[in-house]
Amino acid sequence: MIFENAEKYSISAMCKALKIARSTLYHRKKPQMVDAALENAVIDEFRRGRNNYGTRKLKVVLNRRGFMVSRRRIGKIMKKYGLVSNYTLRHKRKAIRQSTMTQRVT
Repeated sequence: MIFENAEKYSISAMCKALKIARSTLYHRKKPQMVDAALENAVIDEFRRGRNNYGTRKLKVVLNRRGFMVSRRRIGKIMKKYGLVSNYTLRHKRKAIRQSTMTQRVT
C-alpha cells in the first residue's frame, strides 16, 4: 500500500499517518542457508569421534576439512539432529556456606 502510493505521498508521511516505523518497510528477513554438505560433515565427524566430540573439537576437525564454521552454527546443527556429546556434564552450583555469607553481608 505504501509503495504503491509512494509517487503521490512521501513515505515518511504515510508511515506517520499509519503509526508505524519507517524502518519496518525496509526490513527484510535474511534467508537461512541450508548447507547439506556441512550438516552431513558435522554428523559424520561426530559419529567418527564416537559421540565424544563437542562443538569446540568439531570446529577444529571441520576446519581441517575446509569448513569455516562458528561453534554456534555447529551447536545449532547438533541440536537440530539431537547430537549430544558423551562428555557433556552438568555444571553443579556450589553451595555457599552460611559463615561466608555473613562475612559478605557485614
